[in-house]
Order: sequence, then structure tokens, then C-alpha cells
Amino acid sequence: MTVCIAATALGEYVVTISDRKIGLGVFSADCVADKIDQIHPNWTAMVSAGDITDAIPIWDKVKERLDYSQWTKTVKPSNKTLKEVVQVFVGAFQEYRKEQITSHILADYGLTPERLLTEGKRLLGLSLFTDLWNQIAQFKIDCQFLVAGFDLEKQTHIFGIEDPGICKNYSSLGFWAIGSGQQQALSSIFFSFRDVNSNPAFESIVYDLCAAKFMAEAADGVGEATNVVVHRFGEQPRFYDDTAIKILRDAWEKSGRPRIPVGIEQVVKGLKLHPIELMS
Repeated sequence: MTVCIAATALGEYVVTISDRKIGLGVFSADCVADKIDQIHPNWTAMVSAGDITDAIPIWDKVKERLDYSQWTKTVKPSNKTLKEVVQVFVGAFQEYRKEQITSHILADYGLTPERLLTEGKRLLGLSLFTDLWNQIAQFKIDCQFLVAGFDLEKQTHIFGIEDPGICKNYSSLGFWAIGSGQQQALSSIFFSFRDVNSNPAFESIVYDLCAAKFMAEAADGVGEATNVVVHRFGEQPRFYDDTAIKILRDAWEKSGRPRIPVGIEQVVKGLKLHPIELMS
């Protein structure tokens, strides 16, 4: 699986962190792909999946419906409300789930979920209808999304999407994590964060979030390679490169776990954030 972490900071930043380990059924590999992707100039999505091929079609549907293809260096899609982004994600997830149910369970009978519900008993008989209905009830899309960004009023938001297309809003909490490393990451964050939205030191927040990711590496399926992206409303996202991550990891291993190293804020201030090239 993975770990993906999102947090708001100081009411104006969104920080997203993930590993780079990708799963394809029984196979997995580290440093293969990024799990942090912009779906809109103001919104970023991360994914945790047992099989990444389930997540990609949902991601593509979301980008299409948020006008991602219209995004160029000079033209950006219109700003979105939280409700609009949630509706797009929920709709894309549920639509993909319905497509998979039709393909895997109902295609041999020439049925759709809607037709099974209205005509299934008459066409198939009670026994077969019940068996198919139970298969549908147990069918799962093995992926979750963690979405973070800014609404029309520049307010920060975090929400999660999980099977069968349920949204959970974590905006008031100010942070969340998903994936197999969720428990370790959240335990670390709850331990270190007094108030993630009002802590005066942005650099301390960044370190705490990275420490949570490092703690999560103890969980099965969490890779060591790390992506950290910092985003502000109306600005191009920036990321810490592998050299910067190594500096933070060394500080954590030397004097953290779970204590905050002395002088870590100055260390983070000295790290360079690199712009992300999104559009050609």
C-alpha cells in the first residue's frame, strides 16, 4: 500500500507528502511513480491503492471534469468550490465502480446495475438474482484518495474519497493520512501537533509532517522515497528534492524519533523549494 499525508498550515499553505511505492496486485516497487498530482490549479490529489490501475481511470475522469485539459501557462480553469470538487470526485468514483461491476459481474448476463435492480428477479430467477446482488454488495474498488486545496474564498480544505464513493471531510481537523501507514502517521502527527492551523513556525510544521512520513515507513508497503509538495493559493506548487529530504531524515534519525531536533526550523528554512513544471 502506501502512506499519503495532507495538512493545512497557517491558514494559507497546503502540504502534501507521500511515498513513491506503487502496487500492481501482488507486485510492488519503490521509486516508481509519484502519487501526488494536481487535478486543478488549486487542488491536489493523492492515492493509496492495492492496484494503482484502479485509481488511474478515476483520476482521469476527475481531471476531465475539472477542465484540466484547458490548463495552459496563460489560461487556467475557473476556481472551484469545495462542493464542486467533492461532487466531481464522488461522481467519478461511483461511475468507475459501476463500470467495473458491469464488466466483472453483469456483462455475461447483458445487464447493468440499474436493469438488475428493476428486472433482475424476473429475468434471472430469485436464486441467481440474489447471488449476483450479493457479489455486487461485496465488490470493492481497492483505492482511496486524499484531496487538498483551496476554494473560491482561498480557504483550505482536506477530504478523503473511499469505496463505494464516500466523502469524509477533514478540513476542520487540518490534516489526515491514508494508506497502510495511516496509523503510524496519524499517531506521530497527533503527538507533535498542538494546533496545526495556528503554529507560528511553518518550518516546524513541515518537519513534523515529514517525521510522520518517516514513522509510517514501519508499516507494510510504505516506501522510503518521499515526495513533499507545498502549495499556496494562486501560486505554482513547490517541492523539496531528495537532498532536502535526506537532510530532514538525518536530523530525525539523529535526534528526533519523536523529539523535535534543536534548530530544525532553521534547517528547514535553509532547504530549497523547487518549482514544479506542470504545463508545457
